Amino acid sequence: MLLTSNMAHDYSISVTVGFAYNSSFTVHIGSRARERCAFLRTLSPGAILPNVHVKPFRIILSHLSGEDCFATPTIANLDTYQLLLFARTWALAARMGLPVLQNKLVAAMRIIYMEAVNNALWGEKVAFPADKTILRAFRHLHQEIGQDSEAENFLVCFMGRTTPSIPDLKRQLKQNGFDRKTSEALFGREQVFRVRQHQIQA
Repeated sequence: MLLTSNMAHDYSISVTVGFAYNSSFTVHIGSRARERCAFLRTLSPGAILPNVHVKPFRIILSHLSGEDCFATPTIANLDTYQLLLFARTWALAARMGLPVLQNKLVAAMRIIYMEAVNNALWGEKVAFPADKTILRAFRHLHQEIGQDSEAENFLVCFMGRTTPSIPDLKRQLKQNGFDRKTSEALFGREQVFRVRQHQIQA
């Protein structure tokens, strides 16, 4: 049940997050954010959330407070860390029972995806390696959500569309320790896009 405006000023708390990642931050959770999230309403003042990354948590609190929750990067300044941040935020939103935010995150990243697709059609392909940061993104989703989530499927599409080449992709997947299922999904997606691009150019 939502609190009345007369009670809301007494409803904010501070919690500590991030102990499991060799750092800890005290984060303030405002009344509005707690009113809009059942998970946050269960927290007591001073609660410790060791397995929560601070940046995704702050993005979610901004969303719940009615602020811009996810500054969508452009293709020009996107890097693999931004894809890891997307995966972490999407997974945390799932854990906190926030499907609307999950959809907004995917929609924001699809804007970048479509820009990459359009650039490739004009011969301006932007390459993103299947590096260890991307591996961390996949592993985080597998650990928190399981395989074949919407966020994982997006990453497979994105990486399959933007890897430099099939030989490079094979080398990166092997070198960085990707599991077999993820490797097969990425490699299969890359081959599909190669065929489509050839058909368009022909």
